[in-house]
Amino acid sequence: MLVLAFYPNGPNVEALSHIRTYLRHKLDFVRLASVNGAILQPYQNDVICLRAVPPLLAGGGFNIDYTRLAVTPYPELDGYSMVDLIEKGDVDAVLVTTAPAGCNFSENALVGNKDLNPNPTGEKWHPWPAKCSRYFFVNYGCEDARVYDAYTHWAEGVMSTICDGYPANWPRTNQYRVYTRDRTDFTTLLDSNLHLFERFRLADQWAGVGAFASPGNGNCGTSHFPPNARRDIDGSYDGDYAYYDTKTWQRYIDSVADDWLRFPAFTGVKRKLNGYDFGAFHNYNENAPAYGPSLGASPELHPSFRFGTDAYHQWWFFHLPHNPGVTDGRLNSWWPYLFDFTRFNGSRLTHSVTGFPSVPASFVAVNAEYGTESGTAEWWGYWHSCSDFGPFGQVSVVTNTAAPALVAQGQYALQVLVDQESFHYNGRNDLFYPISRNARWNLSDLDSVKVSIKPGLNPGWIEGANPVIRLCANGGNRLEFAPLKEGHYANLLAEPTFQGTNGWSTFLAPIDGGTNWEVNVIGYIDPALCPQDILAARQQLKAKILAEVNYVEISLRTIGNRGTQVSYFIDDLRFQEAPLTLPARARVVRPRRRRRGPGCAAGGGGPRRRPGR
Repeated sequence: MLVLAFYPNGPNVEALSHIRTYLRHKLDFVRLASVNGAILQPYQNDVICLRAVPPLLAGGGFNIDYTRLAVTPYPELDGYSMVDLIEKGDVDAVLVTTAPAGCNFSENALVGNKDLNPNPTGEKWHPWPAKCSRYFFVNYGCEDARVYDAYTHWAEGVMSTICDGYPANWPRTNQYRVYTRDRTDFTTLLDSNLHLFERFRLADQWAGVGAFASPGNGNCGTSHFPPNARRDIDGSYDGDYAYYDTKTWQRYIDSVADDWLRFPAFTGVKRKLNGYDFGAFHNYNENAPAYGPSLGASPELHPSFRFGTDAYHQWWFFHLPHNPGVTDGRLNSWWPYLFDFTRFNGSRLTHSVTGFPSVPASFVAVNAEYGTESGTAEWWGYWHSCSDFGPFGQVSVVTNTAAPALVAQGQYALQVLVDQESFHYNGRNDLFYPISRNARWNLSDLDSVKVSIKPGLNPGWIEGANPVIRLCANGGNRLEFAPLKEGHYANLLAEPTFQGTNGWSTFLAPIDGGTNWEVNVIGYIDPALCPQDILAARQQLKAKILAEVNYVEISLRTIGNRGTQVSYFIDDLRFQEAPLTLPARARVVRPRRRRRGPGCAAGGGGPRRRPGR
């Protein structure tokens, strides 16, 4: 990826530092979403600053002339143009990160010598003409939530034109009852046949005028509209940009979104889905009285409910099919269609395709540690879930041999190095394992979760209720371990009780909670149930989550400003079962027969009588 910043008078050092952090964040966004299927490498390993003004169209105005942009040689590119670098095979796509005020870049512009979609019908993408054997995109985006919105539009456009371009390979054979495009009409339903990508974008009630909504059939939604986007409006929601709408994030629907993680092996199984799946969380305010008991059957309605808009788009991209192989002439991973659409243009594949990244089928403990006793951090991920554009966190491995003080147990530990360049300058930082979210651990016998954490750079910036631990079957069904002190949320990293040698703090969070841990069950529970049935449903949901935990999150809260780095180390992550205790001597105890007291049901607790002789 050629990454450009236009600075006619030379780069702004502070702004460039922020852009570099944003770039790392965006590249990791794609790596995590594609499960290592799309690794984007910046050309010359950096943002390239051009001392130039982008060429504008003649006749006034500030719109970009993409044809001239693509063929203009720049000294900072060693005299090459974008087309030159495309033809050399050095570049596959272009990202523009900044430009002088008034230069109106489009979110996504296609450059080349032919349309995406060769057919006379359906959605097309007309390129800016350039003599080039491949066509390519010039994407534009700044460091806020809209950049992920724009990136989703790009993916939607590419996949729509591919499906429309080769209808024999992407037939409209998926029939649904769909709403009209009139958002005010809540009653009219029409029969419509959809191709696979239209099915992927299905929402439950409203997906905008460019996509379909089918009641009870939400899939993954669209750029502006999560699958649970609502069709009605109010004073805080005008029917657009539903990923900013709190009620959308709170709203539960029946969804088959999980099927796209198994593509093409559809099951049709639905489950309840809302914004928890997209990354919504509970903000445990340090020193606030614990409010776990007040979460009730609908914790998403509690004032502590929070969300970050970019987390929805991360969820959306993660659900784009990313499995290896070819089925019925189509790739089981759609990422090559997005980044290699000259070769993979949607036409039927009749040859074998190799090079798909492998995804481990199981994630087992090594010396009883999960993910922290490994010489690689490849299957760990970092995500900031509290702002439009969060900081970038790099996860790496440190060894006991090289730095024994940085390893709490065994041979390895993880280091998380965070560039504090967040849009809101603070928030929740999540380290999670594995990035594929498919560990399938059966933790039904779990007694406690153990983890050791050591602050590194700028430990004073690690502030708030820390750490929070989550065991997730999926984003919408999870257990949250929130840290406590004397009934209030606390920063346990600051408590001497948990501190050991070399600055390490070790935590043991019991599965049923305790003095220092509140355990909250997150997931759908019918709020119409009576209190006793709600308690039973919560226990059933907890048991279901533990029977298939697919990933674990270790979450810290930090504060800071641009240019601040924070680091911490994670080690000795363990899922501990209850110890098995046996009596020293076993003896057979024969139960005595009891008479039932008057009026007591069998097995009841009526008065006991000493049996006669």
